[in-house]
Amino acid sequence: MKDPTNYFYGIYRVFIWVKQWTAMIISGNSGDGDMCLVTKNGRYENYGQIMAEPCVDAIALSDLREVFQIHTNNQITSMMGGKCVEVISGMASDKGNFQLMSCIASMMMFDSRESFELGKDNEIMLKKNPKKCLTYLDTEYQA
Repeated sequence: MKDPTNYFYGIYRVFIWVKQWTAMIISGNSGDGDMCLVTKNGRYENYGQIMAEPCVDAIALSDLREVFQIHTNNQITSMMGGKCVEVISGMASDKGNFQLMSCIASMMMFDSRESFELGKDNEIMLKKNPKKCLTYLDTEYQA
């Protein structure tokens, strides 16, 4: 039996495991052009307000206020601060506004205020109340 002429090994298979997706969340049906989910004034601290802003304006500021990460554990976090988007009321019974909060503090409430699901038409729904979606209304995102 003859020895091989070289001892190089080729790459047989490559896997990419995705645990989070970086995204801009854009309102698809506003008459004002594309409106993005952003952190107000680009501030990433606890209780930071979430609002809508024209995507072109948000991108032009280049502070990544419009970039969020969608995780496989159903959380949406701000790219820069790593804070979770949560429903302010926590209950999401009527209409609720959204804010940024430490993910650990949100999870310690044990009411899924920080959990979202992606619907069949790409709606972002509250996990606790799937009849409520993240919707754009008058420069605010509401449930």
